[in-house]
Amino acid sequence: MQDASAQNLDLSGNLDVSGNTTIGGTLSVIGNETVTGTLSVTDATTLSSLSVTGNETVGGTLSVTEATTLSSLSVTGNETVGGTLSVTEATTLSTLSVTGNETVGGTLSVTEATTLSSLSVSGNETVGGTLSVTEATTLSSLSVTGNVVAGTIDSGNITGRTGTTITAPTITASGNLYVGQNTNDSSTKSIFFGGGFGDNAYDHAVIENRIYLDNTQQSELLLFKGNDENGTTGPDRIRLRGGNIVFDTYPANSTTRTDENIRMTILSNGNVGIGTVSPLRALQVVGDIYCTGNISCEGYMKDNDKPRMRIDRFNFTLPSGTSSLLNGGSVTLQSNCTVTSGIFIATIAGIYACSCKLKLPNNSGNSSAIEWFRRAIDGSQSTYEDFLMWVPAGVNGRRMVMSHTIIDLNVGDGVLPRNVGDTVSDCTATFDVFMI
Repeated sequence: MQDASAQNLDLSGNLDVSGNTTIGGTLSVIGNETVTGTLSVTDATTLSSLSVTGNETVGGTLSVTEATTLSSLSVTGNETVGGTLSVTEATTLSTLSVTGNETVGGTLSVTEATTLSSLSVSGNETVGGTLSVTEATTLSSLSVTGNVVAGTIDSGNITGRTGTTITAPTITASGNLYVGQNTNDSSTKSIFFGGGFGDNAYDHAVIENRIYLDNTQQSELLLFKGNDENGTTGPDRIRLRGGNIVFDTYPANSTTRTDENIRMTILSNGNVGIGTVSPLRALQVVGDIYCTGNISCEGYMKDNDKPRMRIDRFNFTLPSGTSSLLNGGSVTLQSNCTVTSGIFIATIAGIYACSCKLKLPNNSGNSSAIEWFRRAIDGSQSTYEDFLMWVPAGVNGRRMVMSHTIIDLNVGDGVLPRNVGDTVSDCTATFDVFMI
């Protein structure tokens, strides 16, 4: 058959057309229909199977009970296929219902609701209504202005449009997953998680990007898990788990998310560091600590890094004048400090305790008076206290005394004891200086 023109065409066998077919009424074929040119039908079309190598245009409803293979398909009404629909080029439909599989090599465009068993589109798919797929779905890109309901969605980039709800047990994006649009306004963008036992509500587990101060750009990423506090039903909790957990801030405006400025670190052994990424204790703070309450400690408070030293001197002559009593003897317990020319130099700013235990020989005709001096960074010395540890002359059996003071030193400041009394020989003394 070359050219055919008819109002209605009803065949109980097969229809094979090598040219073009135009039907102004209804086309009904119980057998197979094969068209190598263009098939154009203005009303409803019912077929057992349909194969068109050119284009097919149907103004009404297309209903095919078996496999359908087309180069391109345009239906302004409804399309129902009981078997498999395969289209190699662009496809435009009002509604689409396929109980088998649908494969489209080009672009699939549907303006209303679409229900499929499975869908494979190597081009783009655009649905103006609701897309519902019960099995696996593979797409190059997907744009839905309504809602998406699917078993599994596997795609490159997935973008949720304004007013679009994407519901699926599994969403796999081999590229990026975008939530919300760049709206340049104060609208909130949220990810809601389905609820579980006793917390069966979407607003109980939310990740949200929101403006926290009205009419500003001050935004926050809110991580929320509700709704039970401590008790028989709680607590609900947020859990972070990793080899190390770090907390990072940026000191200036930044959109570079990979830059590091770590403020606090939790190591895998549980040590917590503030101001350090390698804490050596359960809690290590590098910097000052300000406390308005109480600090309780059931053990000893100790820090091996605090500056300290002890000097023991035996059978030495106690000098008089400007000489430091720390010159000579054996130094022990020294840590993180410097003793230069008999002067203890502070390496860390803070409060230091200074003590001197002194034993003089009996029945000496000389007396001593010990006094602590501050030495400034420029080398100048000044009396720190007006109190003297005085040992009178000629006393027997009571020639052992102790001097103690507390002094505030900056880095580089020094402290030293001096004897402003007489020179005394055969003395024994212990001097301690340590940071409190």
